[in-house]
Amino acid sequence: MRRISLIISNLLLFVAIANAQASIEKILGEVERNNTTLVALRQKMEAEKIGSRTGLYPQNPSFEYSYQWGNPADIGSKTDISLIQSFDFPTAYLYRSKIAKAEIELLATEYLRQSKQLLLDVRLVCIELVYQNALSSVLGKRVSNAKLIADAYSKKLDVGEASALENNKARLTLLNATQELFSVKLKQNELLAKLASLNGGIPLELSDSVFNMPAIPASFDEWYAATEQSNPDLKAIEREIAVAQRNIQLSRALCLPQIKAGYASEKVAGEHFQGIAAGISIPLWENSKRVKYAKARAQYLRSVEADRRVEIFSRQQAQYNTALELQKNIAEYRNSMGTINSSRMLDEALQKGEISLVDYLLEESLYYSSAETLLQMERDFCRVVAELYQYQ
Repeated sequence: MRRISLIISNLLLFVAIANAQASIEKILGEVERNNTTLVALRQKMEAEKIGSRTGLYPQNPSFEYSYQWGNPADIGSKTDISLIQSFDFPTAYLYRSKIAKAEIELLATEYLRQSKQLLLDVRLVCIELVYQNALSSVLGKRVSNAKLIADAYSKKLDVGEASALENNKARLTLLNATQELFSVKLKQNELLAKLASLNGGIPLELSDSVFNMPAIPASFDEWYAATEQSNPDLKAIEREIAVAQRNIQLSRALCLPQIKAGYASEKVAGEHFQGIAAGISIPLWENSKRVKYAKARAQYLRSVEADRRVEIFSRQQAQYNTALELQKNIAEYRNSMGTINSSRMLDEALQKGEISLVDYLLEESLYYSSAETLLQMERDFCRVVAELYQYQ
């Protein structure tokens, strides 16, 4: 019977963990649709996409008209008309188009990075809420047990089987446990309000009180090598470098002569001259240092990329090592607690008069403190793994 009971208990735990995972994923989906920050970011990205396509075309054509009367009047008047279009060197338009495409890719990567960060924040709130729900369950049992003890000692006091001091201790234990449970309820309401805020003001519910304990990779180096390229932090700097490289090419193209072409007409004293107008600008001063600046910026971004790769690798390796240690400690702690059924043993010992109320309350406090410590370790493990898997 004990084995059957253990199997059923494990099955119920597995169902609870699966439901917890499904509930959190559902909340993440809701927030991704309703979060006002993400909505604004999507709108900004669409606007920036349009903005990146500006400046790809030639300058506006210029039209000039002048009418001049002669002095003396008998020499007649003069009319000039010109329509001129300026063009950058042709390769400049090609590079501008490539820069626009690279900037659009950068915008998409930046949106992905910010959305992943926001969803991580939501997941961390959910993990904290699951912890508070589990803590509420533990404290609820503690309050119920404390009430039973307090009621029992109140009756014993009435018949002279317990002292007033023992009765006061029992009542004080119930009061403290009730206050702790009240504080947890306040924290739960605070976290639910935060979830609603992240969900665009729409309330969300998360009643799960069992942690989904995710698996972690067997080898950090293999996992990191496989996931490094999906990291939007690194992708963003790679896109910035791509834009910088295109800007070097564009800067070189803008240092080439600008071409002007158009139509010109002149009428004077009964004579009319018209024809093609053409010109060229000589890039002596306007674009001075442009290429040098573009190269310097590209070099700076490559240095930033190298620094960011080291920083991300070190941070994720530290998170991985922390997760390993927490996983090991949780398994050992859970195994130790599984071999101790302190709550039932303490109840029986108190009823049989084998221990005093003071000893009972002390041992019970240690038992519930251990249960809370295990919950804290599970919460910390889930937080670290959530940050480790942030961009997956």
